[in-house]
Amino acid sequence: MSFITNNSSTERQPVLSVFFQLDPFNPTIGGIQTCIKYIQKYAPAQLRIQLVGIALGEAEGSPSKVGQWQSVSLHGRDFQFLPLLRIADDNVRGLGPTTLKYAWALRKYL
Repeated sequence: MSFITNNSSTERQPVLSVFFQLDPFNPTIGGIQTCIKYIQKYAPAQLRIQLVGIALGEAEGSPSKVGQWQSVSLHGRDFQFLPLLRIADDNVRGLGPTTLKYAWALRKYL
């Protein structure tokens, strides 16, 4: 967890940054995805959440722009989302593991 200074006051706001190959708007197989979504849903309102994940689906018509921070809302909670890469279907294995692709994209953008 890190802290940032709020420009409008002298208080410090805690920030939770989650780095995982997850698209919060498209469910995939796995328990850690559920855990991350519950953290996002039930975290205290004072906690600012940032998710660095992936975008699932085709590029056409997808609301997630790869490589750009976006203010999004899920379960009535606003948070920042940065998709690092686009994956057609995370439930299907490709030639390279998604974890490796995610790590390479993380290195590129961060």
